[in-house]
Amino acid sequence: MPYWHAGDNAAVVLGKVFALSTIVEKETGLTAYDPQVERPLAEASPQGVIGLMSRTTEDLRSRYGG
Repeated sequence: MPYWHAGDNAAVVLGKVFALSTIVEKETGLTAYDPQVERPLAEASPQGVIGLMSRTTEDLRSRYGG
């Protein structure tokens, strides 16, 4: 997913990602993996992932505009 969401917007988008990954895991038996935090998504802290996305987005915006 692209890094263009921060704060509350990141929370909304990532909430949908976490919900979707739960459904996909249940239906397929596969495990969603987040390479940014180097662990299965089910083990990742939603607040930690939201913070990471927010910080990365804000950093990229400050460097490149947006």
